[in-house]
Amino acid sequence: MLKIPPHIIKAHTLTINFLSLLREYSVNDPNLKEHLEKPLQKNATYVRMQSQNEMIDVIGHHTIQANIIDEIKAAGFHSIMVDEVTASNDEVMSLCVRFIDDKNNIREEFLEFIQVKRITGQALADAIFKFYKETGLNISHIRGQCFDGAANMAGAKKGLSAIILNQNPQAVYMHCNSHILNLSIVSACKDNVIQAVLARMTQVAIFINYSPKRENLLEHIVARNVEGGQRRKILVGLCKTRWTERNTAYEHFFLAFPFLVTCFEIINGTHGLIDSYESAYTEDWSAESKKDATTHLNAMCNFGFIVGLVSVYRLLYPLQGTCQKLQGRTIDIVKAFDEIESVKSDIQATRNDIDNAFTRIYQHSVRLSEQVGVEPSIPRIAKRQSNRANTPADNPEEYYRRTLAIPLLDNIMTELNTRFTNLSLRASKLLFLVPDVMCTLPDNSTEFNEIVEMYKEDLVNPDVIDIELSVWRRKWLRVDSKDRPSSLAKSLGACDRSRLPNLYVLLKIASCLPVTSCECERSFSVLRRLRPWLRASMTTPRLSSLALMNIHYGHEVNYKDIVKKFLELHPRRIDISNLLFE
Repeated sequence: MLKIPPHIIKAHTLTINFLSLLREYSVNDPNLKEHLEKPLQKNATYVRMQSQNEMIDVIGHHTIQANIIDEIKAAGFHSIMVDEVTASNDEVMSLCVRFIDDKNNIREEFLEFIQVKRITGQALADAIFKFYKETGLNISHIRGQCFDGAANMAGAKKGLSAIILNQNPQAVYMHCNSHILNLSIVSACKDNVIQAVLARMTQVAIFINYSPKRENLLEHIVARNVEGGQRRKILVGLCKTRWTERNTAYEHFFLAFPFLVTCFEIINGTHGLIDSYESAYTEDWSAESKKDATTHLNAMCNFGFIVGLVSVYRLLYPLQGTCQKLQGRTIDIVKAFDEIESVKSDIQATRNDIDNAFTRIYQHSVRLSEQVGVEPSIPRIAKRQSNRANTPADNPEEYYRRTLAIPLLDNIMTELNTRFTNLSLRASKLLFLVPDVMCTLPDNSTEFNEIVEMYKEDLVNPDVIDIELSVWRRKWLRVDSKDRPSSLAKSLGACDRSRLPNLYVLLKIASCLPVTSCECERSFSVLRRLRPWLRASMTTPRLSSLALMNIHYGHEVNYKDIVKKFLELHPRRIDISNLLFE
C-alpha cells in the first residue's frame, strides 16, 4: 500500500483551502473569476504554493518590514529587544526594536523571527549582526538593549549584551523590568507557609482542570451558589513568568475557595448535603480521585493555609497595576521609575500600618474559615523548631502577623530596593530632562553632566548644552506645575528641535531606552497561532512574513505596489501588472 508523506498531505490541504477562498472572492470580482476559470495560459495561474510563498514574502518582508526599517533608519537612534523560545524543536529568536518616529511617537515594532542553531550569546549576536547587515541597519545607532537576565543574554563576558557593547559602547543594557518584578515577588514569597499555599494552588488547578468530570462538578457548584458563575473559567493555573497572570490565578482561587472545599467533600463522600446533588456528580468517583481530594481538603482546611492565601492575595494586589503598566509599549524609563517608587511607597505605608492592615486580613480569613468549618488556631509552639516559625504570640492574629505578614512585606521591600537599583540610577540621571521634575531640583546637577558626557558624540554642539538646559528650565518655570510634561515622551513632543537641538537629541535617546522586552513575548503569542503542530514544518522566512502580516495588520499597504514588487522580484512569462486593477 502506497503511503503519502504527511507534509505532502498538509501542503495539498492548504492549497485546496486557498483555492476555495479565491473562488469565494471571485464571486464579486469578475477579473479574478475570469483568470481562475479561463487563464491566458493554463500553466500560468499563479495560485500554486510557490506563488503563495512568494507573494507572502513580498507583503511581509519587502513591504511591511521594509517600511518599518526605512522608518528606523530615518529615526537613527533605536534600541533592540530580544528573546528566544523553543518552537517545534527549533530555537527561534524574536527581534524587536524601539524607536521614535517622525511624529515623535514612541514605537515598539516586531521585525523578524530568526532561527538559530544554538542560543549562546555569540550565536545570537552573530544572527543579529547578520540581520543588520542584510537590512542596512547600523549597529552604531543602537542606544539600548533589553533582554532577560539569563547568562547567555546578560553575561558580563560572553553574554549577548557584552558582545554588542564591544561593538557599540553606547548600547546600554537594560534588564527587562517585568522580569525583575517577577523575580522580586518570587524571591519575596519564600516563607514556608506561602510556598505551601502556592504549591497547593498549582496542584489543585491541575487536579480540577485536567478532568472534565471534576471541572463540571466545580462549575455546577458555582452555578448553584453564584448567578452567572459558570460564564468564566473557575481556576487558572499559576504562570511561572507573568505576575499579572499569577495575580489572576490568586483571585480566582480565593473566590472559588469555599466551592473547592465543597467539591472535594462531594468527591470523597463527606459532604453533609451530598443527597441534594444529582447522582451524576456524586457517584462513580475512582479511588485515586477520592484519595487526592482528601489530600487537598486536609491541606486547604487549615487556618494557616487560609491566612496565607488571604495575605498573599491582599498584600500583593497593589502590584497588579504596576505589572500591566510596565508592559506598555509607550512607557519610558522615567515613568517606570515612578511606578516602582509608587509601589514601594504603598508597600511601605502598609508596613508602617501593619496592625490595622493585618487586622482586616485576619478578619477576612476568619470569615472564610467559618464558611468551611475551620477554627482559628496556631501551630504548636515548641522549644526547638526548624521547619516553621516558632514565634511566641498571645493569639492567632498576633502569631500570623509576626510570622507571615511582616516578613512578606519586608522581603518585598528588600527585593524591590535591591533589584531595581540600576533602574533608579539611570532614571535619576534622566529625571533632569523632564520639566515636571527639573523645576523642583537645583539648577546645577552632576548627573546631567554625566549624561552629556556619555552622549557627547551624538550631540550637535555639546558646548552649548548648558545654555539650552537653562532656556528649557526657564520656559517651564513660567508654566503652571500641572501643565508641565511629566514623562520623556511628553517632553520630547514639547521640545523645539530647531531651537534646542542638543536637548532634543538627549530626549530622543532617553525616550528610546526600553523598559521591558514584552514586545518579544507578544510576538511569541503570534508564533503559537501560526506554528501549531500541524504546521511545524513551516520555514522561518514564511513564518516571519506571516507574523509581520499578523502583528502589523493595521499597516497601510498599496496593492499596486505589491504587485509591482512581485513582478520585479519574480518575473513571469505573461504581464499581470494590471490583472487585478483594470
